[in-house]
Amino acid sequence: MGNSNDYKTEVKNSLNKHIKKGKKVLEYPDELDLSLQEFKKEFRLWRDYATEMLKHYFDEETAKKFEIYVYPSVVFIGEDDDFDYYVKLIEDGLTSLESIRNTLDFLLGDKSKEKIEKIYSKKVFIVHGRDELLKEQVARFIKELKLIPIILHEQPSKGNTIIEKFEENSDVDYAVILLTPDDVGGEKKDIQTVDELKPRARQNVIFELGFFIGKLGRERVCALKKGNPEILTDFSGVLYISVDKEDWKLELIKELKSAGIPLDTDAFLNEK
Repeated sequence: MGNSNDYKTEVKNSLNKHIKKGKKVLEYPDELDLSLQEFKKEFRLWRDYATEMLKHYFDEETAKKFEIYVYPSVVFIGEDDDFDYYVKLIEDGLTSLESIRNTLDFLLGDKSKEKIEKIYSKKVFIVHGRDELLKEQVARFIKELKLIPIILHEQPSKGNTIIEKFEENSDVDYAVILLTPDDVGGEKKDIQTVDELKPRARQNVIFELGFFIGKLGRERVCALKKGNPEILTDFSGVLYISVDKEDWKLELIKELKSAGIPLDTDAFLNEK
């Protein structure tokens, strides 16, 4: 179980990381020679992630203090067709994040204990396709680390639909996504024969990957890749670990620790 200092350190590190990211985005137009549309996209990705991060660590009220600066209520015609407009929004957003970081002890207060209990519940959701062997292998490893693997079909339905059952069981600390080459596909214009279809993960796996990125943040989602399934370009920043490599378990341990998940590695290390 973590303590309040561990939690505050995690929050502060996340804020510092996103402040640093915002300053980097400010350099993109010159450094990467981005178009205005590309810069808008980078701004929105940065803004939206910051909003969800604040809701996760604090509450709606704290998130709104940030949103005031980056979601202007009034935009005059043509005002948003200029780089300087978005630069100003990012600069104001950075000022807000820095203010939140500098008043961290006051903002968290006694709420940190409640947050700690939620963050360290040790539940890890395993999203899988048709590879039953890999699913069982990963679930056993999660148990070895004294964590709780959550596999959807093993949970009681309680009369719920699949999506309701999924939502009910998605209150977890971390998600491990198994990207296995169960299906094939490709762009219609590029496919002439069946042999040209590329291996890819099942559509439900991709949906759940996106869901958990939105719910937990990219730092609490790890994809385990088997073989050579098609990698999703829209999910840049998500970590992919190949289970074809001998050290995949060690790599997963590193990611779980980095996300602040408390785990017991004694059983794993005794096997080495």
